[in-house]
Amino acid sequence: MKKIFLVSFGLAFIISQLMAQVPQCINYQTVVRNSSGQLVKEQVVSLKFSVRMNSVSGQEVYSEKHAKTTNQFGIVNLHIGKGTVLSGNFETIDWGAGKMFLKTFLDLSGGDNFTEMGAAEMVSVPYALHAGSIYVNYSNDTLYIGDQAIYLPSGNGGTTGNTVTDYDGNVYGTVTIGTQTWLAENLKSIHYTDGTAISGVFDYDNNASLTGEYGKLYTWEAVMRRASSSSAVPSGVQGVCPTGYHVPSHTEWETLYNYVKNHYEVGGSLIGQKLKETGTAHWETNNGTNETGFTAVGSGEMFLNGGEPDFQHMKEAGDLWSTTQFASNPDQALEFRIYDSGSIMVQTNTVKNKDGGLAVRCIKD
Repeated sequence: MKKIFLVSFGLAFIISQLMAQVPQCINYQTVVRNSSGQLVKEQVVSLKFSVRMNSVSGQEVYSEKHAKTTNQFGIVNLHIGKGTVLSGNFETIDWGAGKMFLKTFLDLSGGDNFTEMGAAEMVSVPYALHAGSIYVNYSNDTLYIGDQAIYLPSGNGGTTGNTVTDYDGNVYGTVTIGTQTWLAENLKSIHYTDGTAISGVFDYDNNASLTGEYGKLYTWEAVMRRASSSSAVPSGVQGVCPTGYHVPSHTEWETLYNYVKNHYEVGGSLIGQKLKETGTAHWETNNGTNETGFTAVGSGEMFLNGGEPDFQHMKEAGDLWSTTQFASNPDQALEFRIYDSGSIMVQTNTVKNKDGGLAVRCIKD
């Protein structure tokens, strides 16, 4: 069976203001791509949702399905609770009875041959739908209930839908995570924005067919395009990035790290979990939930071995350049690293020789 996948999904709870009645539905947004990584545009797809109690394999308290047409960006928007009911009653779900989990299924053909796409705990739903009898207000991703304030990351934690096109015509989705907007995939450019060919760009294992899934690998000099090391926010280094975007500094990577840590209340390996693509298509082993929509993949890296490129760690690590030179060695620069086990090394000053090759994620100016 041809694999299909949702590159990002989001739950945004419809919260009433003050003492108004709480609407009995949940906003849901997803971007659909096929197995080649291409957006599924203006096509009818079917989605099924199953609400489970206490665990992803627990009792099903409600399920429904939707047939929706993706827009020109491959995006589907719908309301969970307003679909074709398969079992249960959404309005009578006892959100306070225990933990609730949402399982998502997809049929790319728009039929009923569903493939399970993943599951996630519905951490915020009990608060949102049980708030009709008390003061409730929602502002800037924060839910105020009575005298309490609760941060509600909106599913993927970011807003998706805009696209960016580079000089070579590659089109990238974007995701906003906190105050930062990132390309939602690794860079594939072989030219700078003025049309100059990039020297120091590689395909993993010299296999161009891998570029669509993992992006290109670049030397630091190619990435920087003669710019000086920067730790600033923003870095001020456009380098290989498309117009309106730049290469992130180490400080900007730390901002992402801390946002996930603070707003998802996790640390260590779980930060990587929130940033990584789900499944094992691009990871050897994977605990990723991609709740941020960052969709990190195990793009590997390139070393020079006797002057010749040596490619390693595909599906084991996602290594991404920063614009910040390592203070202790001018031949090295700091990187942002996500392992297949989920750990992120960005705050431990992980470094890479500048003549090696890493992937690039661009951030909006």
